Amino acid sequence: SISQSIAAVADSPGPNWEALARRHTVSARVRVKLGDVAGADADFAAAETLYRTRYGDRHRATATAMRNRAYAAFEAGNIAAALPRIAAASRIYARVLEGDHPLLADNLILLGRVQTASGAPEAALASLDQARGIYARLFGPGNAAVGDAHFYMAEAEGRRGRLGAALANIAAAKRIYDAEYGPDDPDQAELLLLTARVLAGAGQRAKAATACQAALALHRRLGSSPAVQAEAGASCGDVNRG
Repeated sequence: SISQSIAAVADSPGPNWEALARRHTVSARVRVKLGDVAGADADFAAAETLYRTRYGDRHRATATAMRNRAYAAFEAGNIAAALPRIAAASRIYARVLEGDHPLLADNLILLGRVQTASGAPEAALASLDQARGIYARLFGPGNAAVGDAHFYMAEAEGRRGRLGAALANIAAAKRIYDAEYGPDDPDQAELLLLTARVLAGAGQRAKAATACQAALALHRRLGSSPAVQAEAGASCGDVNRG
């Protein structure tokens, strides 16, 4: 179980500070999955302190630890805490990484998601499109990471009220997910839920309800956990209530 994984991480021996930092990071990621965001932030903060003590503010490991803390804040809905942490990570990445790098793209994806949530969809689109370009140049235009960038770009376009642009990004993400994952995959269900939110935001309630039902049916077909199905059902409830 996830709880046993945390215990194993906590009890595992480590020969040096770097092993300890990795254990904190792994523990934090597991805690995020458990919904223990406060515990995750504490573990991410411990890892950041270790990396900062060893490397200072001029190493990508320190930047990644900062980005991880930004992610924990974002998951907790604390946008005000997430933004400065991402900005600090971006400054370090800009100094220590050259050219296209997946860490830069990952940071831009998180930045774009936070910008969308903070009500700045145009800034989000610039960040997300930059990430999309990096992924495409590194891994090819049909890579799943490119599809993920289109996913989040669709969300930002929906926040701008641009239905056509949002649906175009959803279609681009679906083409990639179909090729990479096939039709029966959890990411396909998330894409259907996004489609429902975008359509509902544009006032197309009937189409939104159809997309929601398709997402719920896919989760049932996949045998998704009760928690995942409940979360999808709640999302559909929000869509239906408008």
